[in-house]
Amino acid sequence: MLPEVIPVLPGGPWEPVGERLRRRGVVVVAGPVAEWARPGTRPGRHVLARTVGAVLGIDPEAVGLGRSPGGRPYVRAPAAPDISLSHTRHVVVAALSTYGRIGVDVEGRARKLYGGPIVDAMTTRRERTALLPLSPAAGNACLVRLWTLKEAYAKALGVGTRLPFTAFGFHGLRGGGGRSRPALHGADGTPAEPAEQERWELSVPDDCVPGHVVSWAVRGTRPGDSGLSP
Repeated sequence: MLPEVIPVLPGGPWEPVGERLRRRGVVVVAGPVAEWARPGTRPGRHVLARTVGAVLGIDPEAVGLGRSPGGRPYVRAPAAPDISLSHTRHVVVAALSTYGRIGVDVEGRARKLYGGPIVDAMTTRRERTALLPLSPAAGNACLVRLWTLKEAYAKALGVGTRLPFTAFGFHGLRGGGGRSRPALHGADGTPAEPAEQERWELSVPDDCVPGHVVSWAVRGTRPGDSGLSP
């Protein structure tokens, strides 16, 4: 069985990536920055071009990538998948979707968030309440997962960090040791309307990239409902 995030190197193999996208409508890949670095091209752009080229069956050098006015990357081709990109110093992650807007984020699992001033700037009251019974280690693990999911959600919306992370939240998000099923809520902790909730696929799988947490969010779960455009 393929992992939730498929490890990729420039030399392939690429068949599993195309198969995952055809079967699920979403594929997320990750690779070491050192393996994807090459003169004149950023590792992230290299991964995106190679991945998009593989799923579209075209030369990666012919893949045109652009950015919308809001900063979202997109593929300059008709009927191309929606794309998102994230990286740390060591890992680059790319995500493709054929049925909706996608956002992806990756952070180092050891990033320290718990107990710092950033907690109030990135959480709702409901999220902070959920942290209270947790140990510092479990609380930090939960915050790293929460941060990546909020980044991914904001990227899928196309607003990035322009949307305050206190304006929305997620509940049902564990700090590790099991697959989370997060649900969306507003700034006051009120759950999102069922119709809006159903439009989102929110994923924070455990241990999919060694030493890192990867999250992705897709909005537009019904076939033909993506409305994709740059």
